[in-house]
Amino acid sequence: MSQENPFESFFDFQKFFSPSQVPGVSLEAWSHLYQKNLEALDEVNKVMAAGIQACAEKQAVVLQQAFTGVGENFQRALEGKASDNDAATAIAGAGGSFEEALSNLREIAEIVTRANVEAMNIVQQRLGESLGEINEISAPQPTGSAPKGGGKATNA
Repeated sequence: MSQENPFESFFDFQKFFSPSQVPGVSLEAWSHLYQKNLEALDEVNKVMAAGIQACAEKQAVVLQQAFTGVGENFQRALEGKASDNDAATAIAGAGGSFEEALSNLREIAEIVTRANVEAMNIVQQRLGESLGEINEISAPQPTGSAPKGGGKATNA
């Protein structure tokens, strides 16, 4: 049985996409552009991972503090050391605990917001650079000359 490509008779992709067959298009320049986009995506992923880690660490601290406080109160009640005065103090302390919880939630929200803003800044910067590079790569070239930039982007 023959191992011929049945689509070869319709269209030869290798010949069509070879640099010599597509005038004015630098596959090297497009490849470099794509590589830079992947590097920016990698940087965004690192920023988001750091944000998630910081958020998880803060949540762990908050939970640790909450469990410590509940454990101490529960221990006092089991030992019979709780009094009416302790109950009044616990009720008064609930307001402080509520404010502390809101403060912790606000801090966690700020951590998430910072990570999101930093990631979006990276994406916006790369998008702007990419549009400039695409315009440069796609600009009509005089016959016989290489595309501007020669596949290498400049840092602005």
